[in-house]
Amino acid sequence: MEDEKRLDLDEPVQRLLPELPFPNVTLRHLLSHTSGLVWDYAYFDRFLAADEVRTTEKLLTIIAREKPPLRFPPGTRYEYNSFGATTVTGTARAAKVSFD
Repeated sequence: MEDEKRLDLDEPVQRLLPELPFPNVTLRHLLSHTSGLVWDYAYFDRFLAADEVRTTEKLLTIIAREKPPLRFPPGTRYEYNSFGATTVTGTARAAKVSFD
């Protein structure tokens, strides 16, 4: 994706996901688990019904609306983050990138 110049790992993710309220988070941060984003899917439980499917779009909408603080400044610490992978999926979709 980066080789094809469709995604720049060091450009803010907000370029493709303007609803993401963190202007300093890059795709590289998301992929390397150094973004500082909410890391636990349990964070979303209070905003969704127990039987509601958690889609990338729903989770990003919650992040955009609630604007939780980053756990640490992007790039300063490693912390495994499965929500970061969800955000990468949203970014790839916004860039119209296929994983085929």
